Amino acid sequence: MTGVATEYGEYVVRLSLDAPDSATFSGSTFYPNAENSADVTSGYVCGEVRAKSARYGYIYNAPYYVYVRVTENGSKKFAGVPKVFDGQTEKSKQDYALLCKAQ
Repeated sequence: MTGVATEYGEYVVRLSLDAPDSATFSGSTFYPNAENSADVTSGYVCGEVRAKSARYGYIYNAPYYVYVRVTENGSKKFAGVPKVFDGQTEKSKQDYALLCKAQ
């Protein structure tokens, strides 16, 4: 189910962008949390997205994360509000490192 979770995370991020059709993803990885069981997969999908922004033109390799929860082989899905960093602050770097297990 981690593949379904990753695809769903990218889908949710895509929908949050100014120009969803312009998005390309790289390095998308699912980081499970303690809620996982045989019936539920949950955690954070993290990676980088390149997409057109109404504010900045193109954003190159902007880090993102989104919480996802997928049940029963993808029959029920939930996602939190995606976070895409078009300008990184120290706080956003810390959040990304914590949730996405970055070094």
